[in-house]
Amino acid sequence: MTQRLEAIEAPLITTYRSIVQDETVDTADHYYGIYNEQVKTAGATGAADDFFGFYNLTEMDQAGGEVRYLDGIVNELTFTDGEAFDLDVFYSLIDANAGTVGNSIYGGHIKLDIEAGVTVGNDIFGLYVEVDTAADPTGDVIMLYLDETAGVDYGIYQGGTAPNFLGGQLTADLGIVLPHLMQSDTTDQAIADVTEEQVITFNTDVHHHLISRTSSSRFTITREASYLIAFSAVAVSAVAGKVIAIWLKINGDTIADTSTYYTFKSSGANTVITVAFLEHFEVDDYFELWMWGDNTGVKLDAIAEVPDDPGVLPNIPACPSIILTVNYAGID
Repeated sequence: MTQRLEAIEAPLITTYRSIVQDETVDTADHYYGIYNEQVKTAGATGAADDFFGFYNLTEMDQAGGEVRYLDGIVNELTFTDGEAFDLDVFYSLIDANAGTVGNSIYGGHIKLDIEAGVTVGNDIFGLYVEVDTAADPTGDVIMLYLDETAGVDYGIYQGGTAPNFLGGQLTADLGIVLPHLMQSDTTDQAIADVTEEQVITFNTDVHHHLISRTSSSRFTITREASYLIAFSAVAVSAVAGKVIAIWLKINGDTIADTSTYYTFKSSGANTVITVAFLEHFEVDDYFELWMWGDNTGVKLDAIAEVPDDPGVLPNIPACPSIILTVNYAGID
C-alpha cells in the first residue's frame, strides 16, 4: 500500500480555461472567491430531469497519453498565518425542511466503477483518509469521527460480507454486541419410549440476541460463525443402573461424537450433566438437543423453588431441568 504524500505544486498546469485569482485579498467582511447559487422556482420539468448546482466532468481519452495525477477536482487549503476558528477543506450541508424524497438522502455518495480492462498497479480505495500532524492539540487526533445527533439506527453499516481489518485496538464504550442466547426449561422431561430418541424442549427465553428459538426445541442461527453451545441438565432415575444419553443435531442431522452417556449409580439421586460443543453454522442453520434413556423412570428433573423459612432455610431459587447457553466464538 503506497501513500500519496507528495505536495501538489502550484501552478498545477500551464494551460488555463478560466482563472479566478486574487493573491492580495483585502476585505473586512465575508469573502467568497467563487459564489454559486441557483434556486428553481418554475419550469415544467419532470421525474426524468436532473437539477445540478454544479456539474464537472473530467475525462482522459488519449491513446498512449500519460499524466501523473488525474483528478476530477483538486481543492487545497493552506493556512500560513493568522487565526481561524475552524479549518475545513470541504464543507457540505443538506438542509431539508419539507417536500418528498422518493428514494434516499445522501450526505456524501462515492461510487467507483472499475472495469476489468483497467490495470491497477496497487490498491483501490473507496475512501482514503490520510492524517499527518506534528501538532499537539488540547483534544485528540481522530481519523474518522461519526457524530450521532438524533434518529440514527446504525453508526456503521456494512452491506456485504467482506472482512474488516483494524490495525489498532477496538474499544467500545457500550460494549461489543455479538450473537448470544440463554434458554431453560422449568418442567420435568421423562423418557416416553425406550425405543425412540426424544427431543429436549425449552419453555423459558432467558435472553437472546441474533439467535432465535423458532420452536420449543429448535434454535436458528442468523450470522455465519462458530458458536460455543453449552448445556447443564439435572437428571434422575427411579431405577439404579439405568442410562441417559444427550446429543446434538444440526439441521435435523445427528452430529457424530456429540453424545454424552451417564449411568445412574443409585435411584432417586440427582446428577448434573454439563457438556459444551463448538460448531460452525451457516445462516439459517438450526440445532436441537436430543436424548434417549433405557427406562421410563429416567428424566430431566426440574426442582421447585424453596421458600424462605427463617431460622431453617433461605429462599433458594428454582432449578430448571436444563439450561442452555450459546455464544458467538468467531469466524473460522
